[in-house]
Amino acid sequence: MKTRKRIFVLAITVCAIFTTVFSCAAGEIKFTAAEENLICRFVDAACGEDAPLAAKIGVANVVLKRLADSNFPDTVTAVIFEGEFECVKNGELNKAFSASAAVSAYDALRIALAGHDPTGGAIYFAEKGEGANEISISFEAGRLVFGK
Repeated sequence: MKTRKRIFVLAITVCAIFTTVFSCAAGEIKFTAAEENLICRFVDAACGEDAPLAAKIGVANVVLKRLADSNFPDTVTAVIFEGEFECVKNGELNKAFSASAAVSAYDALRIALAGHDPTGGAIYFAEKGEGANEISISFEAGRLVFGK
């Protein structure tokens, strides 16, 4: 039974990779498959594979909020690579992530695109204790804090 469930989840994930238009609370957002993959890799690199789904949703929301904010770049690549994120600087983004982690990262992105934002509109996140005092914290999940 577990094998059948894993195959089903994998099939859903493969289909999701080719979906590039999403509806969300802010309207319609279009991503290429490469942009969607980059966001999901970023979510996993920023959170770690063992992070709770709420943290992954939070990181996905930070990317979406920055894309919508005129104070930040307007492309996925620029938001992630110009954002001074620790997981980009230390090379975590370039490491492969597991299929099970990818599924939750894709789930987190889909949930964020559906309008669920546990962060209260955060545009920043940091690890607890590392730069966390520089933001007004509105939400905590796992080892991350989120804020404006």
